[in-house]
Amino acid sequence: MRTLLLFRGAPGCGKSTYIKEHNLEQYVLSADTLRLMCQSAQETPAGQMEISPQNDDVVWEMLFKLLEVRMSHGEFTVIDATNSKTVEMNRYKNLAKQYRYRMYVIDMTDLPIEECKRRNAQREWLKRVPEAAIDKMYARFATQKVPSGVTVLPSTTDVMSDLNYCPNDFNQWKKIHVIGDVHGCYTCLSEYLGEMKDDELYIFVGDYLDRGIENVEVFKFLCDVVNNNRKNVILLEGNHERWLNKWGHEDGLDVAMEKLRRCAADAMQAPDLEVADIDGSKDAVEVGKEFRKQQLNFIKRVRAQTLGRIGATSQPVNVLAEQGVQNKVQLIMQQVSQQSFERRRRR
Repeated sequence: MRTLLLFRGAPGCGKSTYIKEHNLEQYVLSADTLRLMCQSAQETPAGQMEISPQNDDVVWEMLFKLLEVRMSHGEFTVIDATNSKTVEMNRYKNLAKQYRYRMYVIDMTDLPIEECKRRNAQREWLKRVPEAAIDKMYARFATQKVPSGVTVLPSTTDVMSDLNYCPNDFNQWKKIHVIGDVHGCYTCLSEYLGEMKDDELYIFVGDYLDRGIENVEVFKFLCDVVNNNRKNVILLEGNHERWLNKWGHEDGLDVAMEKLRRCAADAMQAPDLEVADIDGSKDAVEVGKEFRKQQLNFIKRVRAQTLGRIGATSQPVNVLAEQGVQNKVQLIMQQVSQQSFERRRRR
């Protein structure tokens, strides 16, 4: 699932313990782990071993590069760091916006400072920090806040349980339509759909624009679906939508649209193809949000039917997203539709 989980708390507050107790190790990016990859533990003048912060510029550059790789694949990711500064969390927030992630912070700053120091003193020497460092962090916690738009969770949260999705049943629908690769062919789409029926479910599996000659009409159709809040339409994101989003963030909207125009022109052998001048920036943002929301809802709705089939009964339900929802949608829906058909036939 597209979820980024941060911790906020001083060394010794229990972040690593929480990660271990909730089986989150496989999802974690840890600054300390990267520090030890850059340089082995160093001996202090007092004769104790410590993790050196000497390479922190490289460490944080590596961590954010790894984070972007995971986010580009939609992977659930946990950041094991203190996150005492607002500016640090804003950097994560910007990436969450770019990759359409939900962002949570488990707040451990309510732990009394004396208890934090006591726990720190009991840690192995390699992980211990000076008490002055803990004092400095608690002073920051009092003045530097979690950015707006980030959900703060208490340290009692069972993250893998509370953030998972509950199953819904598709049996309420009389018929299920799974529609893929519209590619700007609005005439074909409208001929198939006819008048959309309220008792039937329509699942679009992405690749709405590009290549065809009716991209404007398809875009307006998507806007109509979103603006009218149709409960029987699910809009999933395809690889073409992901590339447009990537182009838009890396190169700017004008460059992205020119790349899209060239792709369509090459496909149709029409070098003079022009981009329609429509004022749809606000609608485009809303459609993009709908892709993300519907992707999450779709995972939720097929959870019960898919866990056993992908061998995830002993894994967190979010493994469905991590293994690539888009690659499994077609197969899953075929299986679900077949089951529904068999039930109706037996009746």
